[in-house]
Amino acid sequence: MELMLHTVHCVAVGKLDRWDGFSVYEISMMGYLRLTFIWLKLLVIWRFARFWAMADGLETVENMRRCMSNNYSLQQFWRDWHCSYNRWLVRYVYIPLGGRKTSTWNVFAVFTFVALWHDLTLRLLQWAWIIALLFLPEGLATWYFGRPRWAARPYFRFLCSAGGALNIIGMMIANLVGFGGDGVAGMLAKIFSWNGAAFLATAYVLFNAHLQVMFEWRELEYRREYRARECRPAPIEMGTAAAPSASSPAPSSVPASPRSRRAKAAAHRA
Repeated sequence: MELMLHTVHCVAVGKLDRWDGFSVYEISMMGYLRLTFIWLKLLVIWRFARFWAMADGLETVENMRRCMSNNYSLQQFWRDWHCSYNRWLVRYVYIPLGGRKTSTWNVFAVFTFVALWHDLTLRLLQWAWIIALLFLPEGLATWYFGRPRWAARPYFRFLCSAGGALNIIGMMIANLVGFGGDGVAGMLAKIFSWNGAAFLATAYVLFNAHLQVMFEWRELEYRREYRARECRPAPIEMGTAAAPSASSPAPSSVPASPRSRRAKAAAHRA
């Protein structure tokens, strides 16, 4: 945190609106580094407080469960970013407004509340509405491509990375609008110029490669969780456990077949 504060001046550049001499690549990197700074700042604050709460015997929620560089889904991103606030929003705003039944417009109401909770500015409202708009294509794509017949296709993971890369670019633009200062119009004009189009095309290809790494990391997490569940002993209910007798057969120590393990892992991922 100290190293970033002394070497990367993304917050100062955004506060002073010194975007004029920057290229599209530099503007995008400044936006990304500023978001990284916000994530690291909140991680340090909340995890330090969580440490002392748990040292006092109080189990608290992990607020920053996953770095934003390891997120490609909007829904998963907001579940992992400030989790306690997300739970509060779901319980007291999203569900009372209808939940999934009215999610098409419900998301706009929730993010409008989030923007006003941060600060009463037009830029934050624009940021909230852009994020809410990005939920619509992701929801449609999840509904259509989430069917079992698509998951069996060999190119399915490349379809997922193509959509996830669009999500990342959309979130970058939304964060520049919301937290980029007063020079947003000039930044967007540079991004959507011919030079900006070449940069976005290159970044889109690189994001696809980055997402393939994310998918492999998710698979590693699933395998670790699956092994932990397999190694966990089965709970014994009180009053039903009996001492093994000499005539009772010994428990089988033969592990499950690879096919059954793969089937369980696939069902768990689904």
